[in-house]
Amino acid sequence: MAAQYNIVVDQKATYSDTITYTDSNGDAVDLSAYDARVAIKRSHDVPDEDAELEIDSDAGGSGDTSGIALNSDGEIAIVISKADTTALEPGKYVWDLLIVAPSGRATRLVEGSVTVTPGVTT
Repeated sequence: MAAQYNIVVDQKATYSDTITYTDSNGDAVDLSAYDARVAIKRSHDVPDEDAELEIDSDAGGSGDTSGIALNSDGEIAIVISKADTTALEPGKYVWDLLIVAPSGRATRLVEGSVTVTPGVTT
């Protein structure tokens, strides 16, 4: 079962967060060979192709480049660029984080709501 994790994204600013994935013993899971995806949608029933934003581990995720970086210490660094947060209209959304093991097994680690707050300064 996915952990509940609600986030606030400031429009017109870079969003970044790091989540650490551990096993039942509290040891970090080596994610260096995993893939990850995040989707932000208006509601759960929105088709994937109509997501407001999708990012994945193919793009990395550092500085102001949207993407997800995974490492051997179980860390999942998520970055949403200023350009991508600017494109999001203020309001409520839903999101989740899916990781995919080299075996193909997919696990939804976290899910929750996204509140996008309006930005003034660009």
